[in-house]
Amino acid sequence: MRTKKEIKFLTELLNIEGIKVISHRQHEGIGIILQVEGIGKESNCPRRGKKSHRLHQNHRYLIKDLPWGEKFVFLEINRRQFKCEKCVKPFSEELEFVRKRRTYTKRLGRAIIQEVLENDIHSVAKKGVVTTEEIERGASHFCKYIKWKVDH
Repeated sequence: MRTKKEIKFLTELLNIEGIKVISHRQHEGIGIILQVEGIGKESNCPRRGKKSHRLHQNHRYLIKDLPWGEKFVFLEINRRQFKCEKCVKPFSEELEFVRKRRTYTKRLGRAIIQEVLENDIHSVAKKGVVTTEEIERGASHFCKYIKWKVDH
């Protein structure tokens, strides 16, 4: 059984706004898995911009985060799906700390890009945090972002 003090400490250590740790476990050879959930009880409909608290479905995802020392960290998050009360269409809540269709946090993505700038894709991928393909997609997104910043 996890104590409230232990959970509070892990939430503070994780340091992701709007997210709290609800449990944790360690798997030998895999790393630390933190089960997390959003603090908010509602989300904004991307079509109408209206807040909805009407829960439609739950979807669990495993997201990679920055390692803690030598241990890989995975966030098991419930990405809730809400139903808009105006347009009656379902939508998934936005998670500020992870981009759509990504399996890793934004902060891990930034750390990986920084490491690739100092080394190369293959040596970074060998560490086992992310795959070569994930690094290439992240680098492509980063290059588009830099180009957009330069053009604007």
